[in-house]
Amino acid sequence: VYLLIRFNNLLVDMFFMKFLLLMSGLTMFMAGICANYEFD
Repeated sequence: VYLLIRFNNLLVDMFFMKFLLLMSGLTMFMAGICANYEFD
């Protein structure tokens, strides 16, 4: 949250916002895929 407040001027740029959204979505997708192959 602190970083989002600090880089608020960068978040105004829509390209950066879309890039951030893509990276977070990709991270969540990869974590979900990896969780399916975990055996414990």
